[in-house]
Amino acid sequence: MISTLIISSVVIGMLLYEYKLRIMEKRYIISTIESELKSDPYEEYRVHLLASLNKYLKDNIKTWDDENIHNKLLELDKNRLHYEDSFVEYDSQSKEIILSLHTRDGLSKKEFYRCILTKNDKEETVCSIAKI
Repeated sequence: MISTLIISSVVIGMLLYEYKLRIMEKRYIISTIESELKSDPYEEYRVHLLASLNKYLKDNIKTWDDENIHNKLLELDKNRLHYEDSFVEYDSQSKEIILSLHTRDGLSKKEFYRCILTKNDKEETVCSIAKI
């Protein structure tokens, strides 16, 4: 009778341990999926600002070279290219395009970009905006 109780206790203990391991595994999987599905809070602002900047450059630059791009970016002000509280700046010393991103939640950060001149398929010179 005592041996039956001991064996039953060991079996129940092993089953509870297995159950606990399964729950821990499911929690880990769920937390991993949630972290991978989280969206970047700055994505909406970044997309709008980069699209506006791209359109501004394409509409205002006839000949794509470093000097023309530099001069057009110098004309930027905070009111011209903005989305809500976020805006585009240009640092003439380092020749960097700065996105000042400010979300509705109060988060803010700055991202730095450069305009890199490349040739496309039609052998036209174009500006690719690349993150530094």
